[in-house]
Amino acid sequence: MNQTIRLDDGSEVPLQQLLDQALQLHQAGRLDDAKPIYETVLQAVPDQFHALHFLGVVHHQQGEHQHAEQLILQALASKPGDADALCNLGAVYNAMQKSAEAAKRFQAALTTEPALPAALNGLGSARFRQGRFEEAQAQFEQALRASPGYPEAGTNLSMVLQAKGDLESAEQAVRDALQAATDHPGCLAQLGSVLAAKGDRREAVSAYQESLKTAPDNADIWYNLGLLLDDARMAGEALNCYDRAMQIEPLHGGAVSAALFLRRALFDWDGAEKLSQRYFQALEQGVGGLTPFSFTLENSSAEQQKRCAELWARQFSGIEKFPPVEKSEKIQADDERLTLAYVSADFYQHPTAYLMAGLFAAHDRSKFRLLAYSNGPDDNSAIRRRVMDAFDEFVDVSGWTSAKIAEKIRDDRVDILVDLKGYTLDSNPEVFAYRPAPVQVSFLGYPGTMGAGFIDYIIADDFVIPEGSDSTFSEKIIRLPGSYQVNDRERETATDTPGRTDFGLPDKGMVYCCFNASQKITRETFARWVEILNAVPDSVLWLLDPDPNWPAKNHLRSCAKEMGLPPERLIFTEKDEQKQYLARYLHADLFLDTLPYNAHTTASDALWMGCPVLTLPGETFASRVAGSILTAAELPELIMNSEKEYREMAIHLGQNKDDLAELKKKLARKRETCALFDTGKFTRDIEKALLDIFPGRDL
Repeated sequence: MNQTIRLDDGSEVPLQQLLDQALQLHQAGRLDDAKPIYETVLQAVPDQFHALHFLGVVHHQQGEHQHAEQLILQALASKPGDADALCNLGAVYNAMQKSAEAAKRFQAALTTEPALPAALNGLGSARFRQGRFEEAQAQFEQALRASPGYPEAGTNLSMVLQAKGDLESAEQAVRDALQAATDHPGCLAQLGSVLAAKGDRREAVSAYQESLKTAPDNADIWYNLGLLLDDARMAGEALNCYDRAMQIEPLHGGAVSAALFLRRALFDWDGAEKLSQRYFQALEQGVGGLTPFSFTLENSSAEQQKRCAELWARQFSGIEKFPPVEKSEKIQADDERLTLAYVSADFYQHPTAYLMAGLFAAHDRSKFRLLAYSNGPDDNSAIRRRVMDAFDEFVDVSGWTSAKIAEKIRDDRVDILVDLKGYTLDSNPEVFAYRPAPVQVSFLGYPGTMGAGFIDYIIADDFVIPEGSDSTFSEKIIRLPGSYQVNDRERETATDTPGRTDFGLPDKGMVYCCFNASQKITRETFARWVEILNAVPDSVLWLLDPDPNWPAKNHLRSCAKEMGLPPERLIFTEKDEQKQYLARYLHADLFLDTLPYNAHTTASDALWMGCPVLTLPGETFASRVAGSILTAAELPELIMNSEKEYREMAIHLGQNKDDLAELKKKLARKRETCALFDTGKFTRDIEKALLDIFPGRDL
């Protein structure tokens, strides 16, 4: 107790005095000042419990969770029952997404101190991460009984109630917490989250801003405010928030991903390229929060995309899987069909619905009982009604928790569960993490591996995933003949099509087009297009305006001018309903594809409407989709092998209208017979593949 430590200057200081000094700095938030004092103590006394424990906490607070784990484990070696150290180790495991390990430590702490609020709250957080919402809620409520007004427990209780869909109770819980801690940043941020979920964007923004007054250096709050503003299409304000988050935490995975995606959408290539370098740096360091979908837009390898997906999938590792369905539980009756179910948020006016409606209707009901689980909007559109009518059962699960959806799927005794979203917007991989079906498949919506053990198969073809590429996917590969992309032969187009001049197009001259989303258009792709247009007099490039309120199109026109192309040769059109959108292709001569993320639905849309597509494949799934589509359309001559070939072919077709006309005639002939638009054949092929992979047909 009276032990002293000799410092570098030769003076001796009582060990306890050093610990007290470090703890005061630590509690004041001066982590970088506290850390060397703890380290000085440990140099003299390597097994000093408090120094090991609190230095571990510092590393945890600085995001260095593995180092924190090692230090706190060393501390616990001498005092294995210390409740505070066990709680802090549990918090480290929660941060590392090791929910089961975290729960063990919190339970051990509660064995020593049964009413310890931090342990009750931490155990609730672990259960929450495992998807065990009822248990989590019970733990948070118990923590609040042990310590009324405990703000972290109140915030967490609100979070679990929000996850359960009870927004009114969630708001009340966080407001109760705020009564005891009026300026608590976590409570205010959670209030913002609940209000945003209720659709009260203005009040949500206000709550986040109030939170930041108290915690201006909280990167997560800046990031979440940015997401809210991004969703409101307030691009500049959102970017400011993402940038602020990255000033605080340079490798904040969520902020890096969101800012990178948005800057690409705005054609801010200088900013995007800097962020891309940061993204790769974060990936190399194994940083969490990097969104895999953003990474598919980058010039990355299939191996790197798999690594990114695996990092993202870690957040679902703590979810406890349902036990397998026993043979005795299997519904037999007189129905021996396999139950095939699709999960998506896109059963409305969305490209996925337009692509898949024909497949849903064509499924063989003598072999399959067909179910749908929809967690997206009901827009009461014709395509929504058509999709709903195609299923034996269509279950609207919007607003349900992931656990409730998964439980419904398991109760329905689904044999094969198909995910149509992957890691795209409004996806819900958590449902699949519960393992509600014995066979789970990724299809169509996400062009890459999920990197997750709960997805068994991915549906592809020989072009998008060539032989020899299987190791870059965590799933087993189902390769369909033709293209993996299904198409619907019954799609409608507008009959009252405006003329060229109505779209701002010239009466004559070559019209190149690309109606891909703006984030797919890279500097390199646009530079190729500029060279093509400069070589073809009187040609124009017809593009989709990402948002009339954004500065994107003006930015791109400025880039064109800098590259030597008159900006008026870029023609922008706004988004429109499906029939009118398809009819636009009647005025386009050649679709110029993007790299490294190809045209997907837009490529098959163009071909269906008689507009040829020129593509340059890359290495990754997302960069090979247009090549797959052209192969199935029997137009391999439009798949280029190099940038030079791509540029020369585009110029040749622009300068030789007879060759372009012959190509369009061939496309018109092939449209009637090719595999790409043969919905019936595609349905038979995918059904055979699904029947072949399902084990235990005798269940």
